[in-house]
Amino acid sequence: MARADVSCGSTEKLLQLVRLCETAQHLDEQVDSLKKTAEAQVQTVSTLQTRLKGNLQSLDKTVQSQRAGSEKLVQNSQTVMEWLGQEQELTSLFVKSSKELQGVWTEIKEMGPSLATMLDSLSAVTDIFEVLHILSINTAIEASRYGERGRSFSIIAREMRSLADRSRTFTDTIREQGALVHGRVQELMKKLATAMDVYSSLEKRVRRFLEDSRHVRDNTQAVLALIHQYEEFSGAQISEWKDSMERLGALGQSATELLERSRQIETMADRLFGMIQRETEVASHETTELHHEALEEARRITEDLSPSLLFDRVQLDGILSEHSEQAPLFELLYVLDATGRQVSCNIYAPRYRTEHEACEGYGELRAHKEYYQIPMKKGEAYVSPVYLSSATRALCITVALPLFSEGSCYGVLCADVDLRYLAEK
Repeated sequence: MARADVSCGSTEKLLQLVRLCETAQHLDEQVDSLKKTAEAQVQTVSTLQTRLKGNLQSLDKTVQSQRAGSEKLVQNSQTVMEWLGQEQELTSLFVKSSKELQGVWTEIKEMGPSLATMLDSLSAVTDIFEVLHILSINTAIEASRYGERGRSFSIIAREMRSLADRSRTFTDTIREQGALVHGRVQELMKKLATAMDVYSSLEKRVRRFLEDSRHVRDNTQAVLALIHQYEEFSGAQISEWKDSMERLGALGQSATELLERSRQIETMADRLFGMIQRETEVASHETTELHHEALEEARRITEDLSPSLLFDRVQLDGILSEHSEQAPLFELLYVLDATGRQVSCNIYAPRYRTEHEACEGYGELRAHKEYYQIPMKKGEAYVSPVYLSSATRALCITVALPLFSEGSCYGVLCADVDLRYLAEK
């Protein structure tokens, strides 16, 4: 009776340690996740800092270049505005000269008909003097007929003829000069007409150029204003990025501290897990009731096995599946042949089947494992210490029984006891 109490106490202690080990395992997983998160955060912060620093340097260079360009543009804009002012004054002077030239053209144009009229008048005067000359000749002829009485008429006729000759010479000179002036005036009018056309075309071009220059000035001022706005915006963005870099630096420091603390917690969790695992192994060696229960359940399975089934995987898997559904104590069942090769698939408990492929483990060689060597060589049952199952990531114990037929061992039945399932019951 006392032995049974000790066995029950050991089993209860083992289950408590299993629960504690499960908790420690969850803690270790959480710490590992926290560690990975912290490492990723540190890496992300470092990457962001590097990129942000590069962008900040690039933006700073761009702003400096923009500032130099804007200063040059300001100088050019001021030069353009001064040049436009001078050009406007020159254009005004040109327009004034054009108007004065227009006035000269008008006066010359008006003087042309007067010169023509004067020439016509000179022609008429010439005709009159021609008539006077003829009259003087006739008077002289008539005066010669009257002798002394006609002397005075002869003198008058001579004076009239002399006057007519001088007048004709004078009028001829005036006519020649007038014709020369008239010809030059006509030539000047043609040249002035051509010059006026050129001036008119040039004036239109100058006005158009002046208007375009004003647009250039306005556009330059608008571009300058945009550059100033961009410079202000860039300055604000640089300031914001610098602030972001400081925040990222603080965040990186926090992430580094978090990573260091997670590593410390991980170390503590590993120590705790190791202590619990050692205590669990000790308790598992002291526990006999659980071992007996697992071995008895495994022996019931061996009763339905035979050497021929090792060559019929489908039928063998079917038998193991039926027992797996009837014996929830086991998380995993499989069979090894005499060489240590697995001849069945991994038959998981129904609660784990959705997490695995249909036929895992088949054909694997496990001859180096203790759960094969001890049953096969010594013909004895094997019970392992508590360990973490690689298949289910749960704490378990492996029990292995030799399969006998006619006194010889032809294989090994392996069954993993699900301690987490027992602890949760």
